[in-house]
Amino acid sequence: MPQQFGSEWAEVLRKGIINKLTGAEVSGRISLDNMWFREPNVPSETNKDTFLNWALALGGPAPNLVISTMNGLQDMANGEWMRGLEKLTPGSIGNYLTAYRYATEGIQTPQGVQLAEPGKVPTSEIIGQAIGYRPAALSKAQDLANRGMVVEKKIAMEKKGLEKQYKDNFRKSIDPTIPSSAQERFGDRWIETLDKIIDFNLRNPTKQIDMDTLGDANAENINKNLRKEIFGGMDINEKNVELLGPLSNEAESALSGYNKP
Repeated sequence: MPQQFGSEWAEVLRKGIINKLTGAEVSGRISLDNMWFREPNVPSETNKDTFLNWALALGGPAPNLVISTMNGLQDMANGEWMRGLEKLTPGSIGNYLTAYRYATEGIQTPQGVQLAEPGKVPTSEIIGQAIGYRPAALSKAQDLANRGMVVEKKIAMEKKGLEKQYKDNFRKSIDPTIPSSAQERFGDRWIETLDKIIDFNLRNPTKQIDMDTLGDANAENINKNLRKEIFGGMDINEKNVELLGPLSNEAESALSGYNKP
């Protein structure tokens, strides 16, 4: 749309004329999108995270209220009194407190990024926030930043998953304690993973998986498992031997029966 109509008109077509005229994110409040449930914005790294995200999305206000309360208490414990009150108070009061913060402090992220300097937020947008409508410009900027973050996180998750598959399949392909047929199966999967890594590197030239680094990590993963087998399932090294050494001795004693002929 920006190529056909220009960026201004494309935004009007996408978000509606009311957003353009008021500067408030009205379309997000009256849109039929996400009417039944809201899809999680951030991709999940594990099945457990996926389940929890969908549980929150489908669970209605109760679980989200609990999390908001916990976050508010944490903000207040960290000295962020205003942000904490915004989360702990009912929506009508919280919106007013947010509007007051925008008017006095500008718009700043919890990480300290100043998106709008104090005194630069238009009065109309402050009033809109007070009655529950975020500034449209802020909503757009956050939406774009979130989309970029999601893309980056998906690439990072794919990279991490391939690295894990590479190490796990290689380790199992040479594990003498499993049947040879299983070793062959994991060997085939290891070769498949190599092909996937080559494909990933071609698609993501700036995020490539370094095979030399991965090989070193693979060797360290095998060595770590060997250390754990020696020390009762614990990864003992010179930095933690004083703390974990006695526990390791007890673990070895508990497992000693399995090693008897």
